[in-house]
Amino acid sequence: MSLRRKVDSIKTLQDEIDKKNKEIENNMEEQAINKEALQKQLETLNQQNQDIDTQEDTIKQNRYIIIGVVVFLLAFTVLVLLIIRSLRERMKANAQLRQKNIELNQQKNEINQKANELEKVNQELEKLSIVAGKTQNAIVIMDRNGFFEWVNAGFTRFFGYTLQ
Repeated sequence: MSLRRKVDSIKTLQDEIDKKNKEIENNMEEQAINKEALQKQLETLNQQNQDIDTQEDTIKQNRYIIIGVVVFLLAFTVLVLLIIRSLRERMKANAQLRQKNIELNQQKNEINQKANELEKVNQELEKLSIVAGKTQNAIVIMDRNGFFEWVNAGFTRFFGYTLQ
């Protein structure tokens, strides 16, 4: 019996070894499957990392574009503000010039009015001087202090004195 026991024991051991071998084979198959899955995950991760790198590059480019646009908008805004300021100054200067033109036109009108009045007075004086110069009567024009300013020919005939 001892041999039978040994043979049974060996069979049992052989069965256990076969079981263990099957378990090992199954484990190896699972590990192979897991290895393939891990390789796929690794490939996916690598692809995702590449996508992330591409996205980061795109984000950097977009940042530069945004910074450029912001700088452009700031420069444009400053330019517009300078133009508006210049226009306001021009409008203010134009308003001042209009006011000066109004004042100058008023002064011109006053000067023209005075010139017309002087023209009338000069015409009247010219008529009077013609009459005073042609008349036979003695005519004298004196200043406030009583000094002779003008005498006509009639005065010179009557009195024999000239203005000198």
